Amino acid sequence: MKTKVAVCIPTASNRTEYYDELIKSLSIQTFKNFSIHVVLDITPIGKAKHQVVKMALDSKPDIICMIDDDDVVLPTYLEKIVERLENKDVDWCFTWGNLFGDRKGYIHGEIQTPENMLIENHQPSWFSAKAKVFRTENYDETVSYAEDMELWIRLHNKGFIGSVIEEELYLKRWHNKSLTIEHLSKDINNGIQRIGDKVERKKKAGIVTPYKTKFRFHLVSLVHLPQSKEYMSCAFTQKNRKLAKMLTDLGHEVFFYGSEGSDVEEYCNSDNLHFFQTHTLAEIAGTWGDGDNRFNIGYNWHNTDFRHDFSGARTPLTMRFYEKVIEQINKVKLDDDFFLNTMGYYYKPVQEKVNLFLSCESGIGYRGSMKPTETFSNYRAFESSFIQNFTYGSEHPFADLNGSYYDRVIPNYFEPEEFEYSDKKKDYYFFIGRMIKRKGILTAALACKAIGAKLIIAGQGASVRSNGHLIPNDSPDFDLEPSTWEYVGFVDVPQRKKWMAGAIATFTPTEYQEIFGGTHIESMLHGTPPITTNFGVFSSGTIPDSINGKLAFRCNTLNDFVNAAKEAKNVDHFAVRKYAERYLMPNVALDYQQWFEDLYHVYLSARYPDTEKGWHWLPTTNIKKEKK
Repeated sequence: MKTKVAVCIPTASNRTEYYDELIKSLSIQTFKNFSIHVVLDITPIGKAKHQVVKMALDSKPDIICMIDDDDVVLPTYLEKIVERLENKDVDWCFTWGNLFGDRKGYIHGEIQTPENMLIENHQPSWFSAKAKVFRTENYDETVSYAEDMELWIRLHNKGFIGSVIEEELYLKRWHNKSLTIEHLSKDINNGIQRIGDKVERKKKAGIVTPYKTKFRFHLVSLVHLPQSKEYMSCAFTQKNRKLAKMLTDLGHEVFFYGSEGSDVEEYCNSDNLHFFQTHTLAEIAGTWGDGDNRFNIGYNWHNTDFRHDFSGARTPLTMRFYEKVIEQINKVKLDDDFFLNTMGYYYKPVQEKVNLFLSCESGIGYRGSMKPTETFSNYRAFESSFIQNFTYGSEHPFADLNGSYYDRVIPNYFEPEEFEYSDKKKDYYFFIGRMIKRKGILTAALACKAIGAKLIIAGQGASVRSNGHLIPNDSPDFDLEPSTWEYVGFVDVPQRKKWMAGAIATFTPTEYQEIFGGTHIESMLHGTPPITTNFGVFSSGTIPDSINGKLAFRCNTLNDFVNAAKEAKNVDHFAVRKYAERYLMPNVALDYQQWFEDLYHVYLSARYPDTEKGWHWLPTTNIKKEKK
């Protein structure tokens, strides 16, 4: 017999504007056998939840799912819950989640003991349980605050077995109509007091290691370009300036090393940013330019790829850059500073001379990462599991490898203000990228030609010749004959918004193994489904099977691309956008924060081996007390 779920929603009349979003997210669930039960404006909140559960139990469900009225769930939410609770050894469960609305972040709840919950509750308000659980332990009708925690404690005391689904499937809205807002000041003050008490206890015990969560970072940017929004078509330029913003917004201190013309002082939290100019625009133009005074860097980069020395001999400018960065960092560095290497082997000479314990490659989206050795520390964050596994395999061909606890996969990240959601689509498809064949431009053109659809092509480095053919300007490797396409050239952020938000779908059919391919996430942030190939990052993380064919499309043959283009008209654009919000900067910033905190424990264990435990460190809430 098929499992039946009852979704329970207590709602309030002052929050009905959010209710439609929740219902819409439920309407696209991959699991379909569920009913919705709602109560309106019953107080206290414990009574409201008690009543809606009681109502739902009358329908004889197998599972009860509690959802707050102002939140949203991802399409596989119910499917994953049913899958977990069909295990006979599990009585209740909850998933991880993300904050959205007025505040961003992730919520990684954990199962706690009743004792620990009284100190600091890490179990969320949303959860699901087998109906038998609620028939025994319903919400307390008299409770007006912390009704969930009160129920959690009873469930634990009665021996019901819980489980955590470690996927961010629930989106928790943060706004000023939340029933818990009025309690936040007290909770925050209590939390600060608890932290202070812990510090005092450590001092009294003679443990004086300087643990902290606000750090200092030395971020080495690029030589060949200013780090500014103007050069938004250079992915690495944008990663550097956005990483600096995320870190300074979190309260960290960032020393940023880059050229004249960089905009990081205006873009980032200026109280926490120190910009050190390493060279001038004239020096960039003198090294890579061809005398075109219309452009600060000396050449028309709208029509060609950016020029650099990543793959060849280092220019004198790069060597001077190395020297200046080394000199400046060594003047101001502290022993527990982080060194952020943004280009792997390219900055190995700097990393070796700076010689900080906390040296990291902060976002590996390239094939030039540095292998750590016994004498050379290098902690690594990879943009995708694909490039992580590629790198390990390249470093150790045919070897049976162990993983690394302190390397992480942290995805690329995107500025919320640069994207404009729209569910009003026009009559065209979109392709944006470098004008090379391996980006899949021919695939996009063929698919659109097959269905007689218009294709807008954007990107630097090509031109339409007098015969109507589109050909790259440098080293042509494709010749696109006239068809249903239109080439619009380089586009800035406002133009990208316009084209991407209005497209039926965005083609990202990269022929090589794409490391991250930010274009397809940018497309989803506009509510526009991407159509991609079926390898690289697309199949190893960003487009899992649960959304393939529903919110995005991974393709193998030309026929697959044609069918995806047709089916893209039927997606739920709201769900496309919600899925992609995981990649917004405020969310990814918390991934970095966790990584840096974990690395700092390693630093402390190396510097203070008698008191710090490194990998074996546990927060006090996770340490079980032995009975005497």
